[in-house]
Amino acid sequence: MLHKRIASLMLVVVLLGLVAGCAAPAGSGEALESFQPDLDAFMFRLPRIYVQYLEDSEGGPAEPAVWGMRASLLESMFGLDLSMVKIPQFYVDWIKDSGLQHVELVHDGQGIFIYANGKPTPYVAWDGESMDLLSQMLGQINIPNGSMIRSLLPLIRHIGLDIVVQMPLAAGTDIIPYRDPEAGYMESMAAIESADPAVVLKLQASYDEGGVPSLLGMSAGLLEPMMGYTPGALDPELIAQLKGAGIEALTLRTQGNGLFIYVNDLPLPNIAWSKEHLANALDLYEQMNRTSWVPNADFVNMVRELVFQVSSSDVQLTIALP
Repeated sequence: MLHKRIASLMLVVVLLGLVAGCAAPAGSGEALESFQPDLDAFMFRLPRIYVQYLEDSEGGPAEPAVWGMRASLLESMFGLDLSMVKIPQFYVDWIKDSGLQHVELVHDGQGIFIYANGKPTPYVAWDGESMDLLSQMLGQINIPNGSMIRSLLPLIRHIGLDIVVQMPLAAGTDIIPYRDPEAGYMESMAAIESADPAVVLKLQASYDEGGVPSLLGMSAGLLEPMMGYTPGALDPELIAQLKGAGIEALTLRTQGNGLFIYVNDLPLPNIAWSKEHLANALDLYEQMNRTSWVPNADFVNMVRELVFQVSSSDVQLTIALP
């Protein structure tokens, strides 16, 4: 697969950089044996990559091109199937009608930042503590490729990547400039100021060994005869796996500046935002859903109001394991 080839190439380049940067001076063989590479002193940053979607003159799906090389060319050269990255003409017309011109993803040591038409939207944020906890969890929970991902996590924090995806434009469209790389990322680390949360809600669901939850002392198993299933039930094997990893509680919490996930009260990487991030994301949602293709004015207004209410609320949901 293409993504595996690219990942392998990037890994080789990173490892070569580590070897070159960590090499000991000539004649210091003894020091070389005991030397441990310092990842904090390592950074590998690629230049901005532009991906342009090109329309098909015969009405087929639009396909991405990087450095002028189309996806169809890679398919013919390597026998790949890249249909998953192509956009059918129906959705291309919708995107053009909505005014979405480009999307940018920036991966940096602080997170993955997302921009639509050059404006910042909510992003994934992390620090050393949350990434270390994620690495520990991957080592204890059996997920596909977990060990490989865990081994790469320390390197990922030190690799910079900036990808701009340019969409097809409708005729006569005014061009929206890309984000200025010198302007920073618009991080939001402080909570949105709010005298009183719009909603305060704290709930805890306690699970038993069989994966059946209880809420406010009432077992969800009581609802099975009426509903035909147990709402919120989890696979007992998953419960056992989480317990084996030393996980006693999982908490999901919204605060003024993001959506946070905690494991045993320790933070994992989170989704972060400010009022501007949320406003930009909702404006984009409205753009995509108030076109001639999706005339959903009432529903869009409801979503906007709901998101702002949740963002100014303190909601905490905890799953307690046996």
